[in-house]
Amino acid sequence: MAYDTPALPATTGVQSSGAGCKSVYMRLKSCREPFLRRARQCAAVTIPWIMPPTGHSESSDLPTPFQSVGARGVNNLTSKLMLALFPPNAPFFKYEVDPYALEQIQGADGAREEVEQNLVKASEAILTELETSGFRVGAYEAARYLVVTGNALQYFHAEGVKIYRLDQYCVERDPQTGAPVRIVVREMLAPEDVPESVRARVDAERARSSTTLVKSCELYTMAEYDAKSGKWSVVQECEGVPVDESAHTYAEDDFPFNPLRGNVVSGEDYGRSYVEEYLGDLLSLEGLAQAIVEGAAAGARWTPLVNPAGMTDIDDLARAENGEYIPGRGDDVTSPKIDKYFDFQVAAKTANEIEGRLSFAFLLNSAVQRNAERVTAEEIRQVAGELEQALGGIYSLLSKEWQLPLVRFVSKRMTRQRRLPKIPEKYVRPTVVTGIEAIGRGNDLSRLMSAFATFTSLATAVPVIGQYLNLLELAQRVFNAAGVRTEKLLKTEDELAQEAQAAQQAAMLQHLGPNVVNQAGGLIQQQQANSAPQQQ
Repeated sequence: MAYDTPALPATTGVQSSGAGCKSVYMRLKSCREPFLRRARQCAAVTIPWIMPPTGHSESSDLPTPFQSVGARGVNNLTSKLMLALFPPNAPFFKYEVDPYALEQIQGADGAREEVEQNLVKASEAILTELETSGFRVGAYEAARYLVVTGNALQYFHAEGVKIYRLDQYCVERDPQTGAPVRIVVREMLAPEDVPESVRARVDAERARSSTTLVKSCELYTMAEYDAKSGKWSVVQECEGVPVDESAHTYAEDDFPFNPLRGNVVSGEDYGRSYVEEYLGDLLSLEGLAQAIVEGAAAGARWTPLVNPAGMTDIDDLARAENGEYIPGRGDDVTSPKIDKYFDFQVAAKTANEIEGRLSFAFLLNSAVQRNAERVTAEEIRQVAGELEQALGGIYSLLSKEWQLPLVRFVSKRMTRQRRLPKIPEKYVRPTVVTGIEAIGRGNDLSRLMSAFATFTSLATAVPVIGQYLNLLELAQRVFNAAGVRTEKLLKTEDELAQEAQAAQQAAMLQHLGPNVVNQAGGLIQQQQANSAPQQQ
């Protein structure tokens, strides 16, 4: 990200808080420490490299968990989040026009259809831009950070998306709205990557502070939001030296940084991860798995014991070939036993119970199918649907703080590059159609199918039920009980009466049709015969 700012016009006179980027970062760092410590605990029992320990470097070894449930659950949940939020080959958003604006163009021939068709083309262009820019790779990385650490910083640049983990940035949010107001990113640069305009001043600053042996340079990027102007100002600082050419001002929809968070706690600057909610079970399973593995290794170790006062010679026993006879007594050589079998059974049973709870929490397939000889597909779909609905809160937050800002940013950039027509924001708004919205549509369909099945079973239970019950009223009550709207779905009594009358007339004409035609033909011939003499 260093010195790679989007191609936006720079604005002079960038306003900042007056403090250096590094000093602001150090001030915000203390507030981040509890969340960072918790994130490292979550990563240690799932995927350690997602948030390595303090002081970790490329040459350091990472701890290896004794169980794989955490890593398997994180990967599975991340994949489900990606499929729910950004499904492949399907739009995750659509443009909706203000209904009052649509009413004004209602009279124009084909005007409404043309507007809607153009909006569909615009959404397809944005989706194509995302797919071809490598967005999905960065999105998967960000989703995994959100599941484990609860936080991730997304940065859009010309070549794609870059993701920063929690120990690489600090964020400060408005305590009332939760919107970010200050972001500071810390990066390490090689000396040759520092621009020529700044390198001389950086070397002079290091010479004064006696830090010339340091092989990397600290680059701080600070972004601050001005509520009065509604714009973001971005400045950079390298080893205490301001980078003048990095000063930029961005509109809110053009701001390339987007701090993402998982579960929200009111008043906190950082989010809480999904793994943190089940950290107790993960730590317990890790301890039990370690005890079982180490106990099994100790039990598998074979160290024979020889009676020192016995008649068996240890050297003869060690040198003996397979099947060779040597003098000795069988009681002189014994194998030690560990009387912990039942204790290991208790530990294994507890570990299995914890693993089952975690499988449900992370939506693993093994938790969906119950342990039975016959499990129906409908039962599996029902349990899977219940588990998916448990993520409704996460879907709602990410649709507001991830999907919609992403659409607005890409739309603005493509409009600025003249690859997309300008969309009037006053009348057209993007709306998310995946995540919690998809769950809502699925629930509507489930209620409709359930109501239809119930009504069908009641209406066909007794052949003569129509003689004693009003089927229209029965259908109305069944659909109302299922929570399904019946406007324009159920026919009214007048419509049923008109259809019955029309059907009766059609049947009558079909039955009496030939006779009526013959009688009409005879009457016409008789009238023609009577009128012929009068004309003569």
